[in-house]
Amino acid sequence: SAQAVAVLLAIWKLGAIAVPFPVSLSSQKVAERCVSLNIRHRLTAHDLQKKRSDFFETIPTEELPSEYPCLVLFSRGTTGEPKPLVHTHAGVLAQVAKEFWFHWEFSQSDVSLWCEPFGSLMNLWQIIGTLHFGGTAVFFQGKQNASSAQRLLKLCASERVTHLGFSPSTAHALKTQIGDTCSKFKLSQLRVLSASGEPWDVETYRWCFQKLGRGRLPMITL
Repeated sequence: SAQAVAVLLAIWKLGAIAVPFPVSLSSQKVAERCVSLNIRHRLTAHDLQKKRSDFFETIPTEELPSEYPCLVLFSRGTTGEPKPLVHTHAGVLAQVAKEFWFHWEFSQSDVSLWCEPFGSLMNLWQIIGTLHFGGTAVFFQGKQNASSAQRLLKLCASERVTHLGFSPSTAHALKTQIGDTCSKFKLSQLRVLSASGEPWDVETYRWCFQKLGRGRLPMITL
């Protein structure tokens, strides 16, 4: 959400370290990670929904070394227990900006949407890269159900999304729910399709390229 993005930027402005957790993480795992990383403050989705007029104040930006930590993400745990991965201010910006520029050819006039929940690696990648180049970030919220594929493509059409990203699992759900009806959505503004996180299956990849990408959009795996 927009509130979550504002909080993330405020944490970095203060010189603190952000440790986002996926919404699917159990309360026990959240507690374990908070203890292991000595987390002192927690913000939940409920906290972000509160309207506090006295919460906002102007504060100076903390000056820190370029390699000071700004973000801790956890690995997927495919080779054991998830491991904390530390990202620094200069490192994360340089890496994400490089990928946005060379892989996506992203510019100020472009609009990004990565279909992942807040706190996931690719959602943060989208936020950092889009804001660095002065573009527009669109977020897709809500439960994944039988109508989510249509809602996603309607959102892409209404917000004129130019760069769309998702996991191959999400792409498979799109193929199942949308099938051959992609043409009814006005997606002519789409320039790039991307995926990350897991392997493709051949049929889903072909559907994305031929139907969603109209047989001509680049399919970039990050």
